[in-house]
Amino acid sequence: MKIKNKKKIYKKIISLVLALSVFISFSPVTQAATTDSKNHNVTFSLQSAVQLNTIPAVSFGNVDPSGSPYTSAEFVVQLKSNANWTLKVKSIGPDGIAGNADDNYFKDNNGSGSNTITVNDHLEWSTSPYSAWNWMTTTDATIKTGTKNSDNNWQDILMKYRLTINWSDQAANNYLGVIQYTVTTL
Repeated sequence: MKIKNKKKIYKKIISLVLALSVFISFSPVTQAATTDSKNHNVTFSLQSAVQLNTIPAVSFGNVDPSGSPYTSAEFVVQLKSNANWTLKVKSIGPDGIAGNADDNYFKDNNGSGSNTITVNDHLEWSTSPYSAWNWMTTTDATIKTGTKNSDNNWQDILMKYRLTINWSDQAANNYLGVIQYTVTTL
């Protein structure tokens, strides 16, 4: 009886092993996920750039030598830069073109008249509120140097002009001179 039981047990074990084998072989096999990664480069060259915002016109209105000198209201020169910069100023004359013979003049009749007043001994500039006065010239004068923006906001430079009128200056209407601001990266 013991042998018969052993045979039965062996038969049951063999049947169970075969059943498990069949079950395992027909069961879905779960495979480990596979991964493949590739890298690629993204490149560019960041050029230095500067930008000046619109600078408001300055009018002294009606002036005469008895009230001289006249100081303008403060105005703002705004710039943006992604590099260190320098801001310069110069007179370029009533035609707005630098390098001409009239760069150092205010001309009456909105720049088309025959009466002239020299800029370099009549107009001064200053950064507000406490810097020294500087005579306007026909060559670039450095107003300020600065560093790149720390955000996307404008950097503000407060400016003002002082106009000196002499008794020898010819009375006429609408004298005009053009002042050029230039910002350059360093």
